[in-house]
Amino acid sequence: MRFVSKAIKESGKRPIVEDFHYIPEEEKKKLSFDLKAFWDMRTFFIIVGIWAEQNLLPYYNGDLSGRIDEIDVQWTGEELEQVLAKGEDALKIVIAPEIRAEMIADANQNVGLLQRIAEKFCIHSSTFGTTETPIFSTLASRDALDRCRIEICAEEASRYRQFADALSRGFKSSEESELKVFQNIARVCIEASDHELRNGLHYDTMYERTHALNERVRRSDLTAALQRLNRLQQDRQVSPLVLSYNEKSRYVQLVDRELLFYRKYGNPMWPWMEDLGENE
Repeated sequence: MRFVSKAIKESGKRPIVEDFHYIPEEEKKKLSFDLKAFWDMRTFFIIVGIWAEQNLLPYYNGDLSGRIDEIDVQWTGEELEQVLAKGEDALKIVIAPEIRAEMIADANQNVGLLQRIAEKFCIHSSTFGTTETPIFSTLASRDALDRCRIEICAEEASRYRQFADALSRGFKSSEESELKVFQNIARVCIEASDHELRNGLHYDTMYERTHALNERVRRSDLTAALQRLNRLQQDRQVSPLVLSYNEKSRYVQLVDRELLFYRKYGNPMWPWMEDLGENE
């Protein structure tokens, strides 16, 4: 490890660990202890990943408390307003206030989604570049906004079908197939309110609702499934993760906020809906 530390220092570069959320849990724990050792040798890393909870690394290794700076990238409504304003200035357009408000609400603090909505809205409003007129053009077509919503949902449909299919199939043990624990976890989250998903669903709430869907589900069944929730998505190549479970806080967190947009405008048919249809 000292050799690696020396090589890093001599390179004059800062090592970056990208996509930390895809690393298996056991490897995350090992890496957290390695990071403490590197910190003692004054060799520092940048860790980049997607997770909803705070202080994740100290959860794996308490010795990292006070030794890391965590930068939580969350976009406020005001900042998203500024993103749209810069685009308007560049294109010499004005997006109608009611359209702007709906765009920002649809983005759910996701700047990437906001940019996609704005881009497609401009295209469907026949705005492909900076307007040449000295007076700013006002874009207010609700039809253009509806069309861009449909288009984005169509682009995301296969990814969310993959997510739903992964949780419906689980790890294919006979008990899991019978209890459908993973599928019921997905169903509880999909049927939760936007507010609940943004703030996370506590373990007790998850158990109450999964047990209501199948009275045979025990706490031990739910615990085992939640502990493997991240791994299941990784194994089924669901990227980025949609849901994540934090054993420390005992909350299921929505990692991919585009799900809120998709379920609102995509008219999705989830696997349990198909099962209900077959049983009618």
